[in-house]
Amino acid sequence: MPETKELRSAIFKGYVWHQRFQPTAHQFRYRVFMMYLDLAEQHEVFSKSLLWGTNWYHAARFKRSDYFSINGDNSQSIESAVRQEVKSQTGIEVSGPVCLLTNLRYFGYNTNPISCYYCYDSDAEGLVALLIEVTNTPWGEKHHYVLDLRSHKDNESVEFQKRMHVSPFMPMNRIYRWRGSVPSTTLRYSLASVVADDSVSNDASSGAELYESDRYETEGEIQFDSGVVFKRQPVTSRALNTTLAIYPLMTLKVITAIYWQALRLWMKRVPFVAHPAKSATSLKIQS
Repeated sequence: MPETKELRSAIFKGYVWHQRFQPTAHQFRYRVFMMYLDLAEQHEVFSKSLLWGTNWYHAARFKRSDYFSINGDNSQSIESAVRQEVKSQTGIEVSGPVCLLTNLRYFGYNTNPISCYYCYDSDAEGLVALLIEVTNTPWGEKHHYVLDLRSHKDNESVEFQKRMHVSPFMPMNRIYRWRGSVPSTTLRYSLASVVADDSVSNDASSGAELYESDRYETEGEIQFDSGVVFKRQPVTSRALNTTLAIYPLMTLKVITAIYWQALRLWMKRVPFVAHPAKSATSLKIQS
């Protein structure tokens, strides 16, 4: 069957990069791909390949419970939940498409350190908001941030307070600094971790604790930066099947890389930062 309409959805291929500046230099880069799904195009995307879909037997599975929900309500569509949450936090009515940059569940396994929900205006050209959903490893907790992008210019920075313990090598008193632009033939964003001032409280209920190592840091310094650099590939039957053949264990590669880089940081004697609300007995691997 010939391919007809080109979808807003796409396959983005390229690399993810991380660079740590403090307290020890450390960097890496991996080749990866991520799916960029217009959530209104799910049926059209998955109809292109028998290997891709929403059921348990699909090699590449888009499973509702892996993604954003409000109070765990998976009966509400992802698109509806994102629109509702953006309006609740910012007052913005998302009138255009909602597109999700993410890893699907490949051969039964899923892990998503960051999923990004791009919310468009009524012309489907400009971004009005971005919902960033973060999952920490190995605890499997989720937290989301909503950024108001109505007056945002491409690659202009947006800052917001860190609210969840993500890495056992990163303290809580940090500000995130996101930079990005409207996805097109390329997709790039970066997310830096910046040392916050001492006004971040020691309130254990918020998880915003200060650690001894923080007292020797300078406010405004970038401790860590990360991001993606991708090129767009249209969604076709051949592209979906070829991508799955080349990257069959994409999510397993992601989780393996997380633990490998954690081991390298430990060997470099980067200070360990315990989860402020967890014990060693509570660790789990997301699956």
